[in-house]
Amino acid sequence: MLSPATAPNAACAKPPGWFCPKLGRSGWDYVLIGRAKETDQRDFEDLKRDLAYAVKKIHG
Repeated sequence: MLSPATAPNAACAKPPGWFCPKLGRSGWDYVLIGRAKETDQRDFEDLKRDLAYAVKKIHG
C-alpha cells in the first residue's frame, strides 16, 4: 500500500519474475527510480543489467 504522500506520483506493481527469484532477497524492498526523458530511452536489456549489477553490489 502506498502512503498518501507517494500515491499520486508512484506506480505500484509486482517486480518482474526475472528479478525477484534470482536476485532479490527475502525481507528486502527494492525501489527503482527513473529519470524522465532518459530512462525510457535506454534499452531494456541494459536497464536489466544495471539493476542486476546494483543488487549484486548491495548484497556483496
